Amino acid sequence: MSTRISPTLRTSLATALTLVSLLGLTAAPAAAATWTQVALTGPSPRGSQIVHDSARNRTVLFGGWNGSQMLGDTWEWDGSTWTQVATSGPPPRDEIGMAYDVRRGVTVVFGGYGSSVGCPVLGDTWEWDGANWTLVDAGGPGSPSPRAAFGQMAYDEGRGVTVLFGGNADCVNPLSDTWEWDGSQWTLVSTSGPARASSEMVYDSVNDVTFMFGGIEGFTVLGDSWTWNGNIWNQVATTGPLARYEHPLAFDGARGRAVLFGGWSGSASLADTWEWDGATWTNIPVSGPPARHSAAMAYDSATGVTVLFGGTTDGQFFFGDTWVYAGDFPPPTLTLDCGGISACPAGTFGYRAVVTNPAQTTLNLRVVIAPGVGIPSPIQLLNQQVTGSTEIVHEYTTSDQIPNVCPTLVKVRAALFDSGATVVARATCRIDFLPLTP
Repeated sequence: MSTRISPTLRTSLATALTLVSLLGLTAAPAAAATWTQVALTGPSPRGSQIVHDSARNRTVLFGGWNGSQMLGDTWEWDGSTWTQVATSGPPPRDEIGMAYDVRRGVTVVFGGYGSSVGCPVLGDTWEWDGANWTLVDAGGPGSPSPRAAFGQMAYDEGRGVTVLFGGNADCVNPLSDTWEWDGSQWTLVSTSGPARASSEMVYDSVNDVTFMFGGIEGFTVLGDSWTWNGNIWNQVATTGPLARYEHPLAFDGARGRAVLFGGWSGSASLADTWEWDGATWTNIPVSGPPARHSAAMAYDSATGVTVLFGGTTDGQFFFGDTWVYAGDFPPPTLTLDCGGISACPAGTFGYRAVVTNPAQTTLNLRVVIAPGVGIPSPIQLLNQQVTGSTEIVHEYTTSDQIPNVCPTLVKVRAALFDSGATVVARATCRIDFLPLTP
């Protein structure tokens, strides 16, 4: 956004001295990431799946496993409270594929294990519209084969399809096919993906790809990262988090990062938090939920936090707690360009200030001409609130802003202040004035 406003004239000497003092403060550090436990009541303890319904601002949970039985109830989280909204719908099941179709406003569920005895896999597709469950595809020819042990389903907002990948055809044999659901039919789009089960996928809206990490192939625990662009699978990293499976993964759309928590290493539950920015994994040094796997996690776009529910430490003890994760934003930045050369006294000068503010917080931008030869005190050019990222361009007549003197050099200083009047970013540029000859 570009804003042009009338220039503000000189400030008083007291205000000017305050500006100079504030311009010299040390920039404030970015806020640290935090996990916060927000509920101990709601759905019974279990491992399950959740998605966020952005149209209704509700996080939807269905079914799961509590250590002794499959579950088939539906719950919704409104940001502060869980509410049971259905006890009928798909038959009880666990380790399902689940995604939210943004375009059609429905939650899509596919497959899963239908019983704890043996490994009976399901191949039906259901949709939840916020009031009712509907069986939309019973499975069979033209649909994905029955499968379970996967969170490997994500909605591709760019192409308007739900992407399903892999999973187990039984207890231990992973699949490598990719299917897409358009709301009316399944289409097989690839048979050459990296076979695995019990991994997690999310849609990366920044890079317009479906992102997948980890999982298990037979008895081999995996720690690689892949993306699906609608045509092929690409391996994008082989380093990062410890190899694991049954780990929750969510995509924080406001910060453009995939968030991973915990999982099962093959010998123990984990409690670490990682973020993927589209190119690199970063371990986040934050204390959070106790170690667990098979937890459910989704990004709540209404409140700007990632929601985590339940999970288990060992397949015997299950959690029924709810946590939220607030990741840190990159700090604001400020750049300033003055154009470099102007004329005096009849010329013009100006500046271009560009603010990036990923956290979308309200900041205050101040711009002054710094004291110098012929300029005994600062001259304020701008004092304006800015929210989010913006661009501000101003132009002035030299004689109006700097009367009675023709300096050879002027320094323009800019600073961003937070609500506590602490500088969070600053920049300086210079203007060389050339005297006009008769």
